[in-house]
Amino acid sequence: MDLNLNILKILTLSFLLNLLLFYNLDKISKLLKAYDFPDNYRKIHVKVIPLVGGYIFLINFIFLILFDLSLNNKLFLEYYKFLSLREIIIFTLASLSIYLVGLFDDKFSIEPLKRLLLLTLIIYIFLLFSNGSILERINIKIVNFSFSFGEEKLIFTVICVISLINILNFYDGINLELIFYCLFLFIYLFLKSHNEYFL
Repeated sequence: MDLNLNILKILTLSFLLNLLLFYNLDKISKLLKAYDFPDNYRKIHVKVIPLVGGYIFLINFIFLILFDLSLNNKLFLEYYKFLSLREIIIFTLASLSIYLVGLFDDKFSIEPLKRLLLLTLIIYIFLLFSNGSILERINIKIVNFSFSFGEEKLIFTVICVISLINILNFYDGINLELIFYCLFLFIYLFLKSHNEYFL
């Protein structure tokens, strides 16, 4: 089957799935009892806010991986160097673990240091089993600069991923803003990986 037809299928199914999820947002929040209550300390919003953005992201994430597995990794996973079922399972478990840490933090307010240690441990274990995800060097073609990390590449990659998670956590202020931002980046990188002349 043609790759463009598969991309069109997944985009159409994803759109319909998200339309269904957004239409039932209140019902999902009530069913899961997933609300963020203001505490006038860390959470300074006025109204009770549904905590379903993560659920929607998780459902889309699982849908994408299952759809790609049905196509023998020809759509997304192959381009992100997840070539074996073992690597896909490790990536999925690490992503679910990071999601669960965020969920427990939203519901029970985990202390920042404990949350940082948990995330660091999850990412470190994931990177130990997935060599293709480790940053080995930085190349900046514009100024013809290249730097290799050598033995420190694992530690540097953990620091980068932890920093990214914390930055995205700070960015998440307005409902769905972070999801749209990440979706934009994902689509851009996906298109860029398929066409080297794309912007």
